[in-house]
Amino acid sequence: SALCRSGQEVMYKVAMQGSMFMSISALLTLLPACLWPVWRGLKQPDRVYCSLLGLACLGAGVYDGSIVSDGWSGGFSYSLWVSIASSIVLFVLCALASADVWRLGVLLLPYLPLRAILATIWSQAVVPGPVAVFDLWLRFHVAVSVLTYALCTLAAVAAAAVFLQERALK
Repeated sequence: SALCRSGQEVMYKVAMQGSMFMSISALLTLLPACLWPVWRGLKQPDRVYCSLLGLACLGAGVYDGSIVSDGWSGGFSYSLWVSIASSIVLFVLCALASADVWRLGVLLLPYLPLRAILATIWSQAVVPGPVAVFDLWLRFHVAVSVLTYALCTLAAVAAAAVFLQERALK
């Protein structure tokens, strides 16, 4: 019994170290897209910036896919990473649809790595296992909730941009 418990603890620690590595890797893919516009003083998005946004989507999406593949879990870190990935993907889609949306990246892209740092720190917490029954209605509920988180994040960033612009005009 003690040997079995010890083996489970070792497997848990190895899984947590792998999760921490993946979380830090995903966090690092967000940073270049955050820093490039500031460093270059971009007035218009260039190919490098678009590539860095793609890298950020890929990094957050791959990590999100790796944690979702085991099933839906209710952990705080897990929820943060899902909302980070959905927010950046929705931002990129909106930026492709409208030429002015990319300017929100100046506020959104520094915010997402801050959330990713919080999610990385929190990833060491013990979380409940994945939901056993993941039927169609639960999948629909999760998809709508995640989309709502992403839309609320973009709306809050847009509101902050308007507030800062009005304050600068005064």
